[in-house]
Amino acid sequence: MSGMGRVRGSAAVSERFSGAFWIICGASLLNRATTFVYPLLAFYLANSLGWPAFRIGLTLSAMGAGAVVGALVGGFATDFLGASRTLFLGQIGNAAAMLALGLVTTPYAIVGAAAVLGFTNSMGRPALNTLVAAIVRPAARTRAYSLVYWSANVGFAVAPVLGGVLSGVGWFLVFAVNCAALVVVGLVLVLTVRPPREQPAEPGGRSGTRPRGSLIGVLRRDGRLPVLVVGTFILSCLFTQSTSTLPTALAADGFPPASYGLALSVNGVVIVLLQLPLTRVLERVDPAVSLVMAALLLGVGFGATAFAHDTVQVALCVAVWTLGEMLGLPVAATAVTNLAPAGMRGRYHGLYTLSMGAAGSVAPALGGAVLQGYGSALWFWCLALGCVGGVLFFFLRGRLGESAPEPEPAGSDARGHAEG
Repeated sequence: MSGMGRVRGSAAVSERFSGAFWIICGASLLNRATTFVYPLLAFYLANSLGWPAFRIGLTLSAMGAGAVVGALVGGFATDFLGASRTLFLGQIGNAAAMLALGLVTTPYAIVGAAAVLGFTNSMGRPALNTLVAAIVRPAARTRAYSLVYWSANVGFAVAPVLGGVLSGVGWFLVFAVNCAALVVVGLVLVLTVRPPREQPAEPGGRSGTRPRGSLIGVLRRDGRLPVLVVGTFILSCLFTQSTSTLPTALAADGFPPASYGLALSVNGVVIVLLQLPLTRVLERVDPAVSLVMAALLLGVGFGATAFAHDTVQVALCVAVWTLGEMLGLPVAATAVTNLAPAGMRGRYHGLYTLSMGAAGSVAPALGGAVLQGYGSALWFWCLALGCVGGVLFFFLRGRLGESAPEPEPAGSDARGHAEG
């Protein structure tokens, strides 16, 4: 980078990262601005196809099951094929599955397409996190993941509302536009972002040998990783309710898709306004403390939904659990990256992504069953689950800052490196 990129103190954050990093941020923004299907899928199944809550939950759980497998495949593929190739394959596969889901009409075909959609979406996540880690210096990772997360949510602030408008024209248009955007973003990323080639050495081994390890072996390397994986599973179980049981409950209460889209857009707006200022605080706070607060705020936000009876009250609940999301996701991603040896980041992030996919598989069906059988009691269970997550993360206090030293990225070119 130029000398301006190294100015300290009052330098703008945009001068500290490479062009490749900002391409990733822009691609994340476009991806999420056109992500209509995920937040509106439950409404599509309920309003357009007339499916009951439990069948909708099973469909979303099939998507989550696909995501579990996709996370594992994506983690290994990232380490052995490369992050850019894996991300591109995930994007193109996701586009094809998206289009298929909009075309099929039979229950079995819809469930199958949803499973493939979950697989391809989850496959690219370990690759994206690994790609960011490869082009950003360790000291800047929390800021980098927060910026990628912030960029995505700039797009997500408008996606549900725009998707609601498109659904009024025709539901197939929602799937088709989402599909086209995935293809465009995949092409942009694979053609413009090239991470530096990493050749880590195994302890006592030859340089250029990738560390080997099964998934069980990866979990055994560091006792902190399983706790992070389980804790992230809990956070994801709570967050998954926003696109599974929450829209189903609102639809049952007579809310139209546009009202749900408006309330959910508060999630993106709060993140856009507060994520960057909050990042400065996150860099100074014990990561485990941030994760404890994240679990509690997610629990309280969803728990309060039991008392929300109009769009404004639902939006306030969304704002509360959004704060928990903001405190949790960038910090967890940074912690996983810092724990992983360079040549195993794909597998580490594969397990991290697996926890989200597992939540996507279990939470919709379980939440749908509880909602159908016990109504608003579901939200009190969410509050209790948030408290359990807070206790779990509490035991990681003072331990997530301990990571093995690693070399800084060599050099600094316009396409790959950050100045942190």
